[in-house]
Amino acid sequence: MELFISLRYLRGRKMGFITLITNISILGVLLGTMVLIVALSISNGFQTEVRDQITGALPHGQLRRYFYRPLENYDSLAALVQEHPSVVAVSPSIEAKSVIEYTNPVHDVPPIQDGVKVFGVVDSLESRITTVAQQMVRGEWGLDSAYSQRDRKNPAIIIGEELARGFGVDVGSEVVLMSTAGEGDLTTMTPRMSRFTVAGIFKTGMYEYDRLFTYINLDEAQRLYNVAGVQFLNFRCEDIFTAAAVAKELNEVVGHEFKRTDWESRNQSLFQWMEVEKRVILIVISLIMLVAAFNIASSLVMMVMEKRREIGILRSIGARRSSIVKIFLLHGGIIGLIGSLGGTIAGITLCVVQDTYQLIDIPGDVYFISSLPVLLMPRDVISVFVAANILCLLAALYPAWRASKLIPAEAVRID
Repeated sequence: MELFISLRYLRGRKMGFITLITNISILGVLLGTMVLIVALSISNGFQTEVRDQITGALPHGQLRRYFYRPLENYDSLAALVQEHPSVVAVSPSIEAKSVIEYTNPVHDVPPIQDGVKVFGVVDSLESRITTVAQQMVRGEWGLDSAYSQRDRKNPAIIIGEELARGFGVDVGSEVVLMSTAGEGDLTTMTPRMSRFTVAGIFKTGMYEYDRLFTYINLDEAQRLYNVAGVQFLNFRCEDIFTAAAVAKELNEVVGHEFKRTDWESRNQSLFQWMEVEKRVILIVISLIMLVAAFNIASSLVMMVMEKRREIGILRSIGARRSSIVKIFLLHGGIIGLIGSLGGTIAGITLCVVQDTYQLIDIPGDVYFISSLPVLLMPRDVISVFVAANILCLLAALYPAWRASKLIPAEAVRID
């Protein structure tokens, strides 16, 4: 009986203004549910995409000496790191900030310069640490010095797609790297310079990496930056989420003269910012559903006032107060169910369409990545759906309680 009466009230045609508010409430719940699901999916997708790009383009963990003192006999240390059961690959490297310069050989224009981060690596080992070797869009992943001397007049350098686009270079172009590891003081220093030929261009999908990262052979980096040995021992783990624990264990094995880092600690501020952003989005968009809940409460209060006589008749013929409460709780619950179900379907549909067709692009120089990622998580969808329905039921509590407190004789007498 309670459900039948609730449905009749929902479809009532003689309650124009109340029905309008009810429809607005349903629309509010629908929009709130839809937007919340889409926003959480975008936030999840953004976090996952950025995390995957970071753990693909960078090692999961690193060991280095304090003050970046070089590791000269690093082979034995690398073997020790490789023995850890969670480590799948180890690679030495040198990292340095440099200036790269390109002079157009055809047009008489000033040279173009930009700051870059140079990685001196062993290409065969680096390809097991990062995924850059699998992300080549032009050319090939090959930095071996002997190969470069045979087939090129200059050593090889591999650069990102954004840097190549900004400079207007392609595979085969010649660029110059300049290092501050030269002779003299700050006023008389002559930078070390070395000419390289672009052997390949990669695209990680992270704008900053594709603009800043460049790779040269480890031997060339040692000469250019005047480093005897290497600066870092990079390692890759089977599970990216164990990197911090593995780095700590390795630090205890190799000794505390080494400083450990992992991908999470290197990007801690970025992930903290994304987590805060997700919470802010959750709070702001939840206000839409809160407004919808107030609309439900106000429409039910007006409905109670409109239906006082009918409620009084129901009480007079034996309806219990609990039945009156159920009628209005069901009314609020039906509004919540219709709105949340419609919002859930709409939100999932929008996410699937964006994930399939990538209709919305975003500026990579601002958001790190160039397309809007979405990741639907069943836990979030279910949580939003359940929360929307609970909120609607809570909004119906006061009107339902108020209706149950009506005195039958007084309610019937009022016309």
